[in-house]
Formats: sequence, structure tokens, C-alpha cells
Amino acid sequence: MKIFKRISLLLVSLVIWSAFLIYGITDGFLLKSISSDNSSEAFIEATKEKIDQEFVGNLALMLIENGRGSNSYFHAVEGDIDENTVFLMASVSKWVTSWGVLALVES
Repeated sequence: MKIFKRISLLLVSLVIWSAFLIYGITDGFLLKSISSDNSSEAFIEATKEKIDQEFVGNLALMLIENGRGSNSYFHAVEGDIDENTVFLMASVSKWVTSWGVLALVES
């Protein structure tokens, strides 16, 4: 009986999550760009505004277009951050997996 309850809870959770994703993609709120213009400069400016409103840590952002760095932005709470700053990394497999998926999508 306990297994039936757990499976039922899992199925209900999956249905709710799937409904959220379908609604979010069809309605567009999961795919909306943060800038109205499609340029890297507009994206950086919109990112700066978001960071000023919500972000509390350090950030190094590099936009890559056509295989080359097109624009960069660095935000530091304390100290200086530039393209040579070393950050501690965790969960690198997520980044590698997402790169692989995007490479497959692109091809």
C-alpha cells in the first residue's frame, strides 16, 4: 500500500511538472529574453540591471558568438574581477552536459 501511495505521488508530481513546462513554453514566460534587442550589448545591459536588483555575489560573464568572445562583464562585491580571476568550480558535469546537448541541437 505504501508503494502505491509513493508511485501515485510521483505520477501526480510528474503531471504537475509537465503541465508547468508545457504552459511555460507555450505561453512564452520560460523563453522570454531579458532584453528587447537581440544584440550582445543589450543583453549585457539587461544583465547589469538584473544583477543590481537581485545578485549578491561575484560574477564573470563572457558572451561567445561564432566561437569567439564577443562581450564580457565582470561584477565584484569585494575586490577586483577580470578575465584572469580564478573561481572555485563545482558540478562541472552539468556545464559539460549542457554544452554537449547544445552542440547536438546546433548540428
